[in-house]
Amino acid sequence: MIAFIDKKQREERAAEWAAVGQGQLSGLFIRLREVRRQVAAEIGKPAFIVISDKSLQDLVLKRPTTLEALADVYGFGEYKAKAYGKPFIEAIKQYASDS
Repeated sequence: MIAFIDKKQREERAAEWAAVGQGQLSGLFIRLREVRRQVAAEIGKPAFIVISDKSLQDLVLKRPTTLEALADVYGFGEYKAKAYGKPFIEAIKQYASDS
């Protein structure tokens, strides 16, 4: 089943993503980019194959702490959550404990 969001939700999400892009939440975003780069190097693929910047932004906004919660993050399906999710979850938990 496809879930559609209405115009107001789309505008709110765009504003949140813009805040991430403007650096208001940049510490975690930068850390997650580093994790993505490490995962990509380990598997020998480009970073964008692991997850997109849009997915990183959604990770920053939603801050999931379980693999199951990754299902609510843009770009994370079951495969990507199992294959790549653990280091992102660990980085989010570490960031939360450091803050």
